[in-house]
Order: sequence, then C-alpha cells, then structure tokens
Amino acid sequence: MANSTAQSNSFNLETLTRNFGLSDCSIGPEMIRMFYSEIKQTMVTGKRESLKIRFDDWTETCGDLFNSQNLSLSSFEAIEESFGIRLNGNNEYLYFLFSLHTYAALVYRSTMVKFLGARLKLESKDEISQGVGLFDSLLNPPDLVVEKIGGLFEESHFTWISCPKAFQLNNDAILPLIEEFKNRNDKLNFPSKLPKEDVLREFFHELIPQRLRKTLGEFHTPYWLVEITVKSSGFTGSKGESALDPTCGSGTFLRELIRLKQKKLGVSRETLEDIIETIKGYELNPLSQLISISNYLISLDSFIRVIFSAEQDRLILPVYQCDSICLPMEQNKMAQQGYIKFTIAQNEIKISINTVVNPSSDNIAGEIYIRDLISNLEESERSFVIETCKSKIAPLNKFQADYLVGNPPWLNWTNMSEKLKQKIGDIWRGYGLFEFNTGYELSTASDDLAMAVTYVSADKY
Repeated sequence: MANSTAQSNSFNLETLTRNFGLSDCSIGPEMIRMFYSEIKQTMVTGKRESLKIRFDDWTETCGDLFNSQNLSLSSFEAIEESFGIRLNGNNEYLYFLFSLHTYAALVYRSTMVKFLGARLKLESKDEISQGVGLFDSLLNPPDLVVEKIGGLFEESHFTWISCPKAFQLNNDAILPLIEEFKNRNDKLNFPSKLPKEDVLREFFHELIPQRLRKTLGEFHTPYWLVEITVKSSGFTGSKGESALDPTCGSGTFLRELIRLKQKKLGVSRETLEDIIETIKGYELNPLSQLISISNYLISLDSFIRVIFSAEQDRLILPVYQCDSICLPMEQNKMAQQGYIKFTIAQNEIKISINTVVNPSSDNIAGEIYIRDLISNLEESERSFVIETCKSKIAPLNKFQADYLVGNPPWLNWTNMSEKLKQKIGDIWRGYGLFEFNTGYELSTASDDLAMAVTYVSADKY
C-alpha cells in the first residue's frame, strides 16, 4: 500500500497536473485568482514596490510578446471558464498572465527544492512553519544547496509572493491555500530514474486553455525533432565541444545536448565542469528561463553527488534571462561610448564595460545607475535588481559556440505589437531582410521573428 501511494505521487506529468493543474481537485485556479487580485490592486494603487518593480520589468521584458490585440472573444471566455477571471482590456490581461506565470514559477521552484532535498536527503526548512512565510520555505532550499548551486534560487520576477505583506488584501484567504500546496508538495517523490519526457515543459502546456494556446504561441518542439536537429547539427558531445541555444524556451534542446555530453564522457567532476562551461542558454521570457534552468538541473541528476562533494566549487547554472537578439546589436555603441544602456523596470540603466566584463554583484551594485535605483529599496528588491542586471548582460560576454542549436520563436510580423516592431525594426533593416527599402510598414506577411533571430545568432554567436 505504501509503495502504491509513493508511485501515485511520483514526479511525472500526471502527478503535477493532478495536484497543481486545472483539474477540479487542484488548487491552481484558486491561487491564480488570489495572485490576480493582489497584482491588480497593487498596480492600481501603485503601492508595494516588491511587486511593482517585478511586474514592471516582466511587462517591459516580454509583455509585448503577449499583447492582447489579437485575442479573440473565445480566448477571454476560456480564461473566465478555466480561472473564473473576467478581463477588461490589455492591462488586466497582463495582470492575469503574470498571475499565471507566478503560480507556475511556484510549482517549478518548489519542485526543484523538493528534488534536491530528496536527492540529498535534506529536511525542509522549518524555522518558518506558519503564515505567508511558508512561501519562503517552499521557494528556498537549505543553505547547503545555495552554497553549491547558483542561478536558480535567487530573487526573481515571481518571488514577490514571499515578500513581507505580499497579501495585504487576502492574507487570511491565502493561508489555507499555502498549507494545502505545501502538503501536496511534501508528498511528491522522485524515483531513481526520472521520466524521459520533459515533464516541466508539458506541465505548463497543461496550464493553458487550448483556445488560448495559439494566441500565446505556446507550442513546443517535439522531442523526436529535437533529437534529429541536434544530430543534424554535427554536435557529438566531445570534450570542449560547445553549444548555445540563444532562445532556449523551456530547455528541451539543452537537455539533449547535456545527455549527449554525459553519454560521451561519462559521469565525473571533469564532465560536469565541461558541461557547465560549454552548454549554455539564453531566454527572454522569465518563466521560460526558470523552466529551462530547472530542466538543466534535472539533466544533471547523475552528477548530484559530484556537485555536493567537498572538492567541487559552486556551480552557476548557465541559463540566463536576457534579450539575446536586441542587446548584442548594441555592442558597437558600447565600444564607442564605454557603457551599455538598457532598462530595468522602466528605469534607464547604464553599465560600464568593466562591469560587463566582470559582472560580480559588488561591481553591479557599485554602478551609479544601479546604486540610485536600489538606494531606497528593501533587501529582496535590491537583490532582484542586481541579479536581473547580471543575467541581462550575459550575452555581452561574447560566448562563442561551436554549434547554435534550437528552435527560434515564430512570431509573424503582422501579429507583433507596434512597440515590438519599433524595437526590432533596425535588426531587419541592418541585415537587409525587408523586401521593400522603404521599411517595415510595407513588409510582407512572410517576415517572421525567427528570421531576425537566425541572422543575429549566426552573426554574434
């Protein structure tokens, strides 16, 4: 009987979907409604910087990809039917998506905490055993894990839920939901051999109503095509052979690249270090980056003992949340003016070349624009700004790969928001991709974001 129970709670798509998806017995829709209520209230009042700064940067980073101008009535109806949220206009649509992404991030990050705890036979953090502080124990692993693994458990766009006073409006209502979520998470167990399927990617697919999926472009590369693509690239997994997925999505290609490395080189400290040095990913969407870096960690399952051995230094999982297409086009300007310019949460930031080359937390915090931005922020918000900056400038460190492998995002020009067209129009013009010399206004329907991604990637990486 005990074995049957363990099997029913084993890490797989069916278990995650049953416990945390949209089924009748799931708590997912209720938590998403709660998050939506808090986000909407915060953005209307302008209070709670911990949430506002994260939402503003998320909107600035990938909100244009989720513009509601092409949403059909059917899509809005699907949201109301599945989540009980009636939306009015683009702002509320973005509040909903950020709520959905926050919930998904809670599932993924708490799953990774549980995964490492199970593999290392560590007890959960229990110093905070009640109240909204339970989110902290769900999102953050024991200190031993933080000391050995970087890049996954830092402050992110979605960790606002563990900030003080995150749920001022619905504090009493959220507590039972957190308790129930924790109970379900505690029962999750990880078999010695994990499923071959990309459980994390498929789970998010299940969270999106089918009528909304096409509008969001949430269709992923099937695994058989991933295998064929990597094989066709010529990548063999030999020592020192490097590969980059510049738009890595949920990390399916990274999983396959790591698998081939392990198959070719075996399980050792040298292989682990080679993988970290040579297999990297960039992703614009903060949630997709979280899924991808979680998949990267799961792919290193055979190396867990090596990672936590006394001889192994701290590993930074090399999957970065950044604009790998637009930012590299600014490198010529950086050489001329001595700094790179971008924005964080609607604040213009300038980072010197010296900090780009050596992006330590201290160097970033010492930059005048960052210093001015974080001077009045709480510790968690300061950490968020520094970690976000560190990740965003990653493509400027000129990682040149032997192979570029992946499936670029497919977004037709006619379906892009005007803001996104303005942002990337120069890339099209620079590579001569438009059919008409007069510019993107007369561009034909054949133009797609994937074209620009391919040209920039081949040129810069």
